[in-house]
Amino acid sequence: MNRAFVRTITQSLTAHKVRTFLTLLGMIVSVMAIVVVVTIGEGVARYVSDQVGSFGAQSVQVEVKVPSTDQLSNSNYTNQALGVQITTLTLDDAAAIAKLPGVATTAVGLITQQKTRFAGKSTHALILGTTAQQPQVDRNVKIARGAFFAPVDDVAHAQVAVLGSAIKEELFGPFADAVGKRIKIGRNRYRVVGVLQERGAMFGFSWDDVIYLPVTTVQKKLMGVDYVQYITVRAADDADPQTVADDITALLRIRHDTHGPDDDFGVATIREAQDTMDGVLKSVNILLLLLASISLLVGGVGIMNVMLVAVQERVREIGLRRALGARAWDIRVQFLAEAVVIALIGALIGIVLGVALVFGATVAAHSRGMDVPMTLSATGPLIGIGFAVIAGVVFGYYPALRAARTSPIEALRQ
Repeated sequence: MNRAFVRTITQSLTAHKVRTFLTLLGMIVSVMAIVVVVTIGEGVARYVSDQVGSFGAQSVQVEVKVPSTDQLSNSNYTNQALGVQITTLTLDDAAAIAKLPGVATTAVGLITQQKTRFAGKSTHALILGTTAQQPQVDRNVKIARGAFFAPVDDVAHAQVAVLGSAIKEELFGPFADAVGKRIKIGRNRYRVVGVLQERGAMFGFSWDDVIYLPVTTVQKKLMGVDYVQYITVRAADDADPQTVADDITALLRIRHDTHGPDDDFGVATIREAQDTMDGVLKSVNILLLLLASISLLVGGVGIMNVMLVAVQERVREIGLRRALGARAWDIRVQFLAEAVVIALIGALIGIVLGVALVFGATVAAHSRGMDVPMTLSATGPLIGIGFAVIAGVVFGYYPALRAARTSPIEALRQ
């Protein structure tokens, strides 16, 4: 591309600045959307994979499930959100699972919410009833002060509590020692036996706002129930998690007298959960990318309209160039190049704005305790530039063809 050619394109684009800007706008928005969707999508996928994987490759999750639905399906979660309660998973089930070959240890879970008070300060805390094996099953549960409660506390329905770091700070402040103090949860007082290390958030849920109590205490003194909501199993290091999951399924079908579709429980390995989440996120990202690409159609139509107007305005210029020896091919290439340059300029501006938006989204996520790894990769910008070039060529071809077919004699007459 020689200097005269570049100069001609530059003069054409700068002759009508407002019109050129409006043409760029559609391309800017579409490419910006593509960069944001691709980058955030990749970051969220890595974040979800890391968070789910943090429980360990040997983890197997057993949860209550609405019969005739899949464990990780929307219908299962929707039914439970609408108030369908499954109360058939019990501590006896957990004890039976613990005896299976390949099972290293188990912990149960029962979640509720209670008003928690200490010395005039109060907060609504998430209460997680579990067993003393929780730190062995979930190795992200780490003690900063004191200790986790003991197995005897499960048996005795003991009123002891282990505080998340945020709850401890909210009730006691950053410097006071909470261990040994008594807090009020609901109508009863509980002795604080431990405080956890800061853990952070997962999917917007803060682990530091949780209070751990013995599950039997939650069952008998807070909720008045005899069931649990889930059982977390850690397979032995030399065991295959999928084999352990299959054995758990067979055992619970015997205990619950169910046969596949009417199971009131679901069993999933961490690998299955990761694969399911990856599939969902990929589908969502593809959908968002398609929606963002639709705006490229709008931007492309804008380029075509502007180029058609430019052809009409520059008929005399085309005639003069043809009279001086320019070929139809030269005219076509010039107008096609102008369309592609407009698309590329819009793409570059869109990439810059997209990077700025990704940075803002990263800061916002971190402020909410979500350490989402928003690393800008080349994928988003390359897709944006590629789509922009395609749009420039596709939507610039007809105006370029029309310019090339302009009769030199008729053009000079005008």
